[in-house]
Amino acid sequence: MKESLRAFMKGLIDYAGLFPPAKLPLDEAIDDYVMHLKGENSWMLGRFIIPLSKLNQLDRFVPLFDEIGALELAVLGNWGNSDDEYLSNISNDMAQISDYRNKHSGKVRIGVYECKLPSNSPSKETMKKATDLLNQNKLSHYHEFPELPDVGINYSTDEDESSWDEEILPVVSMIAELEGAGIKLRCGGIVKEAFPTV
Repeated sequence: MKESLRAFMKGLIDYAGLFPPAKLPLDEAIDDYVMHLKGENSWMLGRFIIPLSKLNQLDRFVPLFDEIGALELAVLGNWGNSDDEYLSNISNDMAQISDYRNKHSGKVRIGVYECKLPSNSPSKETMKKATDLLNQNKLSHYHEFPELPDVGINYSTDEDESSWDEEILPVVSMIAELEGAGIKLRCGGIVKEAFPTV
């Protein structure tokens, strides 16, 4: 394997065993993750993805990582249906993450936070406040659109008839200007409808 490809793939694949299609119980997901961390391809494996609501259930598994190194986590946070609820939930999530980091200092590293945007058009002020809070907590953070419009290509005219450019691109541009923020696009699942149309 070329060194450039190896460098690109190092830690690239986060472990999502709690989610479909595997949808494993937490104990089985942790066992599977540890097995992969001890395997020959462990260099490709990234963080264990867990919803914030299950974070405290990890306590009994932390000792399993004593010989491997710190348990690296990506946490899925709570979102809200309004800008105010979104900011309030992020603030509460940061308090929980801070408490968990302190409880397992050096043994658990939470480096990534993901959550859905409050709408497809959040205000710049809201996003600035959210990213400032996430950056203060030293988290890489990714924001997911609650719902994406269909990409509507009319193949007879080759015209794009979707609202993608008007609805999504301005928010992507706004978030791109914010320090440390990224966009998460869901690109798959276990049913055909979960895959983007293009």
